[in-house]
Amino acid sequence: MQPEPSHERMPRMNELQTILRSKALGAGYRIGYLSNVFSGPVYKVAEKEYGIHRPMFATLFCVSHMDNLSATDVCGMTGIGKNTISRAIARLEKKACLKRRPDPDDSRSALLEVTPAGRRIFETILPLLQAREKAMLGTLTRAEQKQLFALFDKLIARDDGWSKAY
Repeated sequence: MQPEPSHERMPRMNELQTILRSKALGAGYRIGYLSNVFSGPVYKVAEKEYGIHRPMFATLFCVSHMDNLSATDVCGMTGIGKNTISRAIARLEKKACLKRRPDPDDSRSALLEVTPAGRRIFETILPLLQAREKAMLGTLTRAEQKQLFALFDKLIARDDGWSKAY
C-alpha cells in the first residue's frame, strides 16, 4: 500500500516561486506547503484503506508512543484543537482502535490506550510517512538535516504560549 502518484496538475515551479517570493507568509506558507505535500498522499491512502483521517492518525501517533494520555495531552502534543481531537478519539474508539478509561486522578478526564487493532493500523501507516520523510529530506545533507531539526525544536520549544493548541 503505497500512495499512488497524483495525476492532478502539479504546480509549475515559476507559479510556486511567485508565491514564495511574495513574502506574504514567508515561513508559514512554506511550512504548510511542505506539510501538505509530505503527508497528503499518505493520509489519502489512510482514509481510503482504513477510514483514518489526519487528526485520528495524530492521536494514534501520540497514544502509540505513550499510554495514559488524556485528550488535553494529545491536543498539546499535536497542536490540534480540542473539538477536533475529541471527534478523532470518538471515531477511533468506535473503530476499536482506542480504549478510554477513567483517570483515577481526575474524574472529569479519561485516559487513552491504543488497542491491538489501533497499533496494527498505526504500524501500517507509519512506514508510509517515514518513506515520505526520507524522500523529502533526501535533498538535504546530514548537516542540513541536523540544522533543520534544531530550528524546528527551537520553534516548538517556545514557552511563551504561542504554540498553545487552538
